[in-house]
Amino acid sequence: MRKLTTCVAAAAAGALLAVSASTARAADADGWQRTHTDPFEFAAGALCPFGLKGDILYDNEFTRSYQSGATRIEEFTGPLGIRFGNVATGRTIDRDVTGFIRVLHQPDGSREFDLWGNSVAPIFPGTGQAGDYVTHGHFVLVVHADKSREYTVRQGTSEDVCKTLA
Repeated sequence: MRKLTTCVAAAAAGALLAVSASTARAADADGWQRTHTDPFEFAAGALCPFGLKGDILYDNEFTRSYQSGATRIEEFTGPLGIRFGNVATGRTIDRDVTGFIRVLHQPDGSREFDLWGNSVAPIFPGTGQAGDYVTHGHFVLVVHADKSREYTVRQGTSEDVCKTLA
């Protein structure tokens, strides 16, 4: 286990998930509801030295939430593909960020994000090594009640999309 970053968060931890709050009305028997990720765009300097945009190639995501004692748990799963683009050059890359994410919301305000499979993790300036990381494997991000962060690689690799598109 290797700790990548411990730092003070300047951006909301919710930005880790590109998943929007839009969900379908009906849930299945296990509580899963459809959700989706909206296209996004970040200005130059927000994540990368250049403007970064993300177009959704495919999206069949689901989410559910439930209580376990005092902890509220949110889970996200399902196919998601994103075309990342350098706004300045027009260069694009396609990435599959299909995986499983579990978010534990603790009573003290801290949150733990467990990322399995493929995912995307934007790290904003002032919160660590800035970039938009596509992860493959098992990663854990803890956002403490004081907003400090710990980003840990349990097993896997990551790609900084900003470096790839530079």
